[in-house]
Amino acid sequence: MRMTVFYGVIPYFEVVQVFRFCICSPKYDSQPAIYDDIIRELQEATSALDVNTPLHTGDLIFNGDIQKWQRLGYSVLLRAGMRLVKVDEEKARQTVSLALGKTMQSNADNAYVLGSGNGINATVNNRNSFVLRGDHGAQEHFYFKWSKTFIDFLKGNNDPRLSRIARVNVWGPNSASIEQSGQANGDAALQKGLPNGKTINPNMAESIFLDESWEGPVAEGGLNQYSSVNPEMFDRTDPTFFLTYGETQFLWAEAALRWGGEFGDPETHYRNGVEAAMGCLSEFGHEMDITPSEITAYLQQQPFDPAGGFDQINTQLWALHGSTFNFYEAWINYRRSGFPVLQPVDFPGNFTGGTIPRRWPYPLHEATNNNINLQDARNAIPGGDLLTSRVWWDSE
Repeated sequence: MRMTVFYGVIPYFEVVQVFRFCICSPKYDSQPAIYDDIIRELQEATSALDVNTPLHTGDLIFNGDIQKWQRLGYSVLLRAGMRLVKVDEEKARQTVSLALGKTMQSNADNAYVLGSGNGINATVNNRNSFVLRGDHGAQEHFYFKWSKTFIDFLKGNNDPRLSRIARVNVWGPNSASIEQSGQANGDAALQKGLPNGKTINPNMAESIFLDESWEGPVAEGGLNQYSSVNPEMFDRTDPTFFLTYGETQFLWAEAALRWGGEFGDPETHYRNGVEAAMGCLSEFGHEMDITPSEITAYLQQQPFDPAGGFDQINTQLWALHGSTFNFYEAWINYRRSGFPVLQPVDFPGNFTGGTIPRRWPYPLHEATNNNINLQDARNAIPGGDLLTSRVWWDSE
């Protein structure tokens, strides 16, 4: 499901036959056919789960709880159905209705895997840049900063997540060090996101040293004035989230806003989503706890507005995905919903003409391994095999 979201048309039906029938060059299948099969598989697999036959070993997510696996299956079905709203809204509604009353019920149902202690289990959402901070000569730990777009959103809405997830002055004195400075500060008023599209090259117009947000002399250590991830969140045994109760509630809120009736009250789902999105941060440790009074105060300041509901719901889903490092899903849902409204970066020499990418180009090795089918797939993509082309469900 994630692969077809990234690339569009992919090898699907023949992939399982590669070894069994020696099909070394599987053909690429259309996304409508793939999604039909994904929806069928989700229904069949989830309904086949038997609560009387628990898993005893090997379950890193739910420790053998079949009911939670069932709720996850229907929650993934909900996600799959909502992917179709732009291309086939009626099919989307029919698919989503299959999951009514069967999805996650609370944050206790959240699907995540805990890190193994060596970072291996933390790769699924591409969060190793800060989890492995400095390993193998890498220096991403120092340069990884929260985006100005994200920090400004949290700050402008008095979001209590800001003081939990962000810290200034974490690292020091430069990128060669993997040691924390001991001066990290989580005061929300001090947090400052790094503007997108900047470089530390002092000779370019896009240099961060020339940006109006820069304070102090031109020096690499000055990057510590921008908000880093709270070190509490990148312990190697911390969770990597696949899908959460908060996401399901935001998707139900959108379904209720679109179709009403059996899908419930959008405001109730929205409030549940906000509460769950803030509450799930506790999985990173007690320092991340957000109190019920803080959540209540936030919802009073950010009440649900049906007139701007689609923007509000999906922007909150973006905040959930961002604050839990589910960056892939944040990008996917942005493509699906169009929210939040983002300002693209037009850095010199970029490959998208200053627009936000809509898909991934096929891997280069596919030209060697499966070239004929690859060329057919490329020819079938409107606009070609580019970052700027759109997959089937991402219609304009």
